[in-house]
Amino acid sequence: MNQEQFTQLSTVIDSLSPSQRHQLLDRLQHPEAIPDILEHLEQNLQSHLQCPKCSHKAIHRWGTFKGMQRYRCCGCRKTFTALTGTPLTWLRNRDRWMEYAQSMLDSETYVKRPPAVVSI
Repeated sequence: MNQEQFTQLSTVIDSLSPSQRHQLLDRLQHPEAIPDILEHLEQNLQSHLQCPKCSHKAIHRWGTFKGMQRYRCCGCRKTFTALTGTPLTWLRNRDRWMEYAQSMLDSETYVKRPPAVVSI
């Protein structure tokens, strides 16, 4: 994006309603892009496309599931994604995986903080 386009975008942002600004802020803070690890798994699956259950090679696309391409095996009729059979299969909060992995590599600890007390 060049400077002129950015200036135009800034002008448009000024004209947004509070609700629209909130939606835009939420989208900027939580992009819908697939994290790097998912992109890597998708590319790996594409290069070695076969069923994780029966290893059959006749596979076709079968819609999407939570933003990921889903496939269906012509042999056993099971559906799967790039995450099938990985430790990431049932994990939630995909947008935080890389941050979590980095904190593990940095040996950071989790400290549960008590809830804030609000006095009136």
